[in-house]
Amino acid sequence: MLAAPSVALDFPLRVLVCDDSQRSTWVNFCTATKLEGAHTLPAGSAADYGTG
Repeated sequence: MLAAPSVALDFPLRVLVCDDSQRSTWVNFCTATKLEGAHTLPAGSAADYGTG
């Protein structure tokens, strides 16, 4: 987090689980790539936080 302190805003990682009218279940979360882009982290570094 020293490389981009703003990444702390996305921790702890959140997961949204929901179902729709067709009885399908959906799981949504931010990927490591999305976190790296959003917080200008060096490529591959978000995987160190368990998001990869």
